[in-house]
Amino acid sequence: WRLGHTYQHHGIVVRTEACASSCQHQALRCCSVVHFRPPAGGERGCIEVTSLAQFAEGREVCRVRYEVQDAEFYLRRAGCVSTERPDRWPLVTFRALG
Repeated sequence: WRLGHTYQHHGIVVRTEACASSCQHQALRCCSVVHFRPPAGGERGCIEVTSLAQFAEGREVCRVRYEVQDAEFYLRRAGCVSTERPDRWPLVTFRALG
């Protein structure tokens, strides 16, 4: 997720491939993210696949942590941790693209 003005914009990484430490993550082959692109400039919002760099828009990107203890869940900002076990990646990817 990345921090928006008043919300956290979530994306789902659907592809990762080994890349050099100097990689800027601008290509879909190393880090692809599925997210909802909100409406802007007269264009309708849609689900899109984008590079990690495009998703981040120059901001820091954080990873949601799963299976945290209740105390951490209540102390953290909503949407950045979960007490639940994550679903398996094929199911998550299928839902994100559907």
